Amino acid sequence: MSMDIIKKHFGPCLTYETLDEPIQDFYTIAVDIASHSLSQAMLYRKGKAHPYPCYVGFPLKPTFNAGTCDLAQGGSIIAINAAVPYLLFSACFIYSTRIDATVGLPIEVDGKLLVYDTKLELIGKISALPPTSDGYFQLFNQLFSKAEYQAANLTYAIFLYTITIRFIVMHEVMHIVLGHTAYMQKEMSLGIFLELSSERESDTINHEFLHCLEFIADRNAVRGIARKMVQGDPNFSSQAETDLLQGTAIGRPTYIIRGIMTAATLMFHMFASRDESLRKPICSHPNPYIRSQWLAMELGHELGEEYGFKESILTPMAYTAATLSANFQCPGNWRSASEQDADPDNGNRPHISDAAYSNILRLAQHWSGHLYQNFAPKFVTESGIIIP
Repeated sequence: MSMDIIKKHFGPCLTYETLDEPIQDFYTIAVDIASHSLSQAMLYRKGKAHPYPCYVGFPLKPTFNAGTCDLAQGGSIIAINAAVPYLLFSACFIYSTRIDATVGLPIEVDGKLLVYDTKLELIGKISALPPTSDGYFQLFNQLFSKAEYQAANLTYAIFLYTITIRFIVMHEVMHIVLGHTAYMQKEMSLGIFLELSSERESDTINHEFLHCLEFIADRNAVRGIARKMVQGDPNFSSQAETDLLQGTAIGRPTYIIRGIMTAATLMFHMFASRDESLRKPICSHPNPYIRSQWLAMELGHELGEEYGFKESILTPMAYTAATLSANFQCPGNWRSASEQDADPDNGNRPHISDAAYSNILRLAQHWSGHLYQNFAPKFVTESGIIIP
């Protein structure tokens, strides 16, 4: 039944339940966290345990990466392209070769950070991967055959993956809970709210407004994940995390927060463009550089005072960016922006990055209440009564 509902809106889906473990786990973690997070978020909103149907699927369609849809009969769909877990884990595995897992930071030699001049490339792209369950089974097996020779890195790769896939899912959950999905469906006449689409990339929808939606979803997702992981919530923990913490001398919260900041920076800069061959920029989403900085600020507000902003957040972001220098993307001419920030004649004017953060906060404050109050989803009781 649930598969039919998802198929109606997003097309045929991967039958991930037929995949062998541990491959199946890469998909079930997304389903579990979506169902848990959405139900908890809705429960928090109303304070009562009304049922809210959540359908999670992995469409095989090669033209989108993720999307959401509110249903007229109540409930919502979260759709993540079947290729995303594979590409995401492959990115985490490739990057884990540059990490010293004992401290959760990139490798240093003689006290100096290793900076690579080679670009990390994803193993394939969504549009070119085989749209069948058997195809993904083979792809994961091929990747695991490589991982066997680097077992220590595999554990850290799984740790990064559990964070990134939770962030992706929680980001979509926030679009639903905070009313973004319903607004785009009702006010912008979009049948489904896709992360990347021709409608979102066109000039018919204000790009600054779209950036605001992404920021609101990002900030709520990362704050929620960070707080839950630091608190040791079993729904946000993993065996990989437990294994890694046994081999480190640094504090558990610091290690976890470093992992979150590393995962976010990696994800944004390895999935930074719509077309890898043309390097066509994304208009509907904030620049990866700015987006990483915003998340660092949000993590700092949430946990920085307790666990150290520099040690837990700023250092891993800067180190990860340095090791991804060949992948790194900055808005416009970053050198001229840096020079302008450093200009002594600039006086007390805020840095460009600070000004951007202040601007997005202003927009978020303006839109958050309106969207939440007027477009957040409603509950449907067992008797079919809609509760506003």
